[in-house]
Amino acid sequence: MAVYTYFDGIDGLWKAVRQEGFTRLAAALTELTHTTDLVRDLAAQTWVVGHGLASLTVIGPLPREALAYAVPMLTALFTQAGDTRAHQSVAAGWTL
Repeated sequence: MAVYTYFDGIDGLWKAVRQEGFTRLAAALTELTHTTDLVRDLAAQTWVVGHGLASLTVIGPLPREALAYAVPMLTALFTQAGDTRAHQSVAAGWTL
């Protein structure tokens, strides 16, 4: 019996593999500590949010409408870093 039959087919197996990968990524990210370089830390976090959301939408289980969450997610990230004008900046830069 093929392994994907335990996941309701090949699509279910791919979904489980992707979910496991992102679960492990989330666990690894919670263990990271900030460095003394705020710009580097912020750039890395921005890449994770933007690339992760785009990847989950393009090749993953999320619908295209999920990209609309990029603006509030990135706004929250930049605001937490101290940028009080983040929403205006992110909204202008993240257009579809």
